[in-house]
Amino acid sequence: TKLVNAIGGRPVPLRFLFASRDGLFPIFKDEDAGPGAPNGLLGLRGDGIVRPLKPKQGKDNKPTISGFPKGLDLNPALQQAAQRRLAKINRKISKIQASRDSRNRNGDDDDIDIYWEKPRMSPREQKREQQRLLRSEMRKSVPSLPFLLKRLEERDLLPAIFFLFSRAGCDDAAEMVSTFMRSSSSSPTLSSQQR
Repeated sequence: TKLVNAIGGRPVPLRFLFASRDGLFPIFKDEDAGPGAPNGLLGLRGDGIVRPLKPKQGKDNKPTISGFPKGLDLNPALQQAAQRRLAKINRKISKIQASRDSRNRNGDDDDIDIYWEKPRMSPREQKREQQRLLRSEMRKSVPSLPFLLKRLEERDLLPAIFFLFSRAGCDDAAEMVSTFMRSSSSSPTLSSQQR
C-alpha cells in the first residue's frame, strides 16, 4: 500500500451529482463546487468570502440560520423539477377533492349512499395523501442502476462510489453491475464507437 500525499487538492476531485430517470444533474449551480471538489466547499476556492446568512425565527422562536454559502447555491434545474413535482401532486389532490365534492353534491337522498361517500378531506388527510403521492413520485424518478452506470460512463465518471443501505440491496446491485460489465465488455464501449 502506498500513501498518496496530494498537496493542494484531492488526487481525484469529487463531483456532486443528482441522478433521476431524466439523467445526471449537478447538485450545485457551480458544477465544480462542494466539499473536496475543485472549487471547494464555498465554491470560491481562494477568497473564502461567505454570503451572510440571515437568521430566521424557528417554531420555538429561536433564531435559525438557513441558506448555503454563495458557491453552494442549488442547481436551478433541480429546484424547478421539485416545484413541478409538488405542483403535480397538488393538482392530483385538488382532483381528488373535486371528485369528492361533486359526489357529495350529486348524491341521491338514499341513506345507503351516505355510508359509501367520503367527506371532504381534512388538512391531516390532505397532508398524508400529499406525502404518499410524493413518495410514489420519488420512487418513479429513481433511475435503474444500469441506466445510471451508462450515464456515468458517458461522462467518464467511473469508477464511482455508491452508498446502499442494506446488505440485500448491495447484493442485488453487485449482481446488476456484474451483468452490466459483462454486457458492456461484449459490445463496443462508447469511447471506441466514437473513434
